Amino acid sequence: MNRLLLVVLALLLAALGWQTWRLADASQTISTQADELQSKSQALAKSNSQLISLSILTETNNREQARLY
Repeated sequence: MNRLLLVVLALLLAALGWQTWRLADASQTISTQADELQSKSQALAKSNSQLISLSILTETNNREQARLY
């Protein structure tokens, strides 16, 4: 009976260790993805800002060209 309890306890500890490792690995993956998402968000915001500026410049250019003709 004691041997069975020790085997069950060893299996439970092994399962707990494995789950802990999986959780740590998932946490690392989430952290990496969060960093990448932040970086891509900043790049997207920069591109969006450039597109807005270009749109304003194009609109101004079109208005001034229409005024010339």
